[in-house]
Amino acid sequence: MKQIELDVISYIKFLNKLLTLDFDKRLSEYGLTCQQGRVLFYIYRKTNEGLEVHQNDIEKQFNLSKSTVSGLVKRMIKNDLINKNQSRPYCTLTPSEKGCGIVDNIHKSRLKTTNKILQGFDEKQQKEINNLLEKMIKNMEKEETNDVEEN
Repeated sequence: MKQIELDVISYIKFLNKLLTLDFDKRLSEYGLTCQQGRVLFYIYRKTNEGLEVHQNDIEKQFNLSKSTVSGLVKRMIKNDLINKNQSRPYCTLTPSEKGCGIVDNIHKSRLKTTNKILQGFDEKQQKEINNLLEKMIKNMEKEETNDVEEN
């Protein structure tokens, strides 16, 4: 493997680490764990798409056990981050008003982080960065698809 290929992977890993630390810091400002933040964002996104979210959806999405999700949901309800609607055969989960406010604030913070990352790049360079990253992701997804087909 060429040195430049190793450098690209190292840079991506390091940038991911910095972004994860930044996200975790923002979550901790609201007293959220990483897992709670991810689940809150998932519920927020799915409900905004007009979809219902059930506990088993969270189990599947995050590869968590039923008991782990149950405890997570109970704590998030207790902290007024999500609501549980039991009027249907299967309970649905929705973000609370407080949860929506937290997600909105973190989205605003992420915009600041994005601007910080792209500082010094003109619009053309920013588009090129997006194109290159999309291509890398597609390359990796293609590799995963090929791996599955081979097995």
